[in-house]
Amino acid sequence: MVFQIRIGVKFCGNCNPLIACKKLFQEIKKEILKADLYIEFSSWESPNIDLLLVISGCPVDCATRPDQKITEIVVAGETIDGYYCNKVTLPKEVSRKLLEYQNCLIVRGNKLF
Repeated sequence: MVFQIRIGVKFCGNCNPLIACKKLFQEIKKEILKADLYIEFSSWESPNIDLLLVISGCPVDCATRPDQKITEIVVAGETIDGYYCNKVTLPKEVSRKLLEYQNCLIVRGNKLF
């Protein structure tokens, strides 16, 4: 059985970035390929996403969110979900969190591709 998750990606306006958001996203995608995760990225506005990845350039994290309640992984400057992470290791840490989320779905048997 192969499980795939659909991740909506939301970027902030990049008005005061401490990190390069687009570059970080490209590095996250490379890490996911290395980890052999079954992930489909789409717009944060797409219907039926399983998870929202918010990438904000600074700790303020002023990026808007969808009205629906959805699980999020939030990168805000050099933090992931409120915990400090060196910007060099951010892509690996985000990939690790995505793997944890995917494994949680597998255990629950919620997603089938």
